[in-house]
Amino acid sequence: MKKDLIILLIICAAVTLIAVNTDIKTPEEYYAAHPDAVTEDSEYITLTIDGGDILQSGYVCENLSDDGFVLPETEFVLRENDTAFDVLARAANFEEISLDYSDSFGMVYVKGIDGIYEFDYGETSGWRYLVNGKAPNVNCGDFKLKNGDSVVFRYTCDYTAEVYGNE
Repeated sequence: MKKDLIILLIICAAVTLIAVNTDIKTPEEYYAAHPDAVTEDSEYITLTIDGGDILQSGYVCENLSDDGFVLPETEFVLRENDTAFDVLARAANFEEISLDYSDSFGMVYVKGIDGIYEFDYGETSGWRYLVNGKAPNVNCGDFKLKNGDSVVFRYTCDYTAEVYGNE
């Protein structure tokens, strides 16, 4: 009797542990985060997550590839009304890249990508984003993308030294 109770408790503990550590999603949640396959007929954008400035500034960062990328230029299907942040979030989820951001009153602010956070490499360091080589005048959660856009989330060690054209 006592042995059966112990076995039952172990089984319950194992099931609870599995349930707590399993990321269960509805089909809608899964497909909303999963990137569609790019085909000839697809509208698409390219996304790059670039941390090269960290290496160029002489720092060591284990989260970056040797060429400084968290994610090299990759094509993603453009969905209706996608913003720069929508594509970043979908890519981060699919590629299993951690993403830390705040969303207050519709203003999205990217604090960290793949464990690389604002202020990690200087008082004026953090993530910026560019679309087609220019820094838009709106936050990434408001910038609506168009077919063929090139989006780069770039970590800079000193945003005061960065010069980008604005859109």
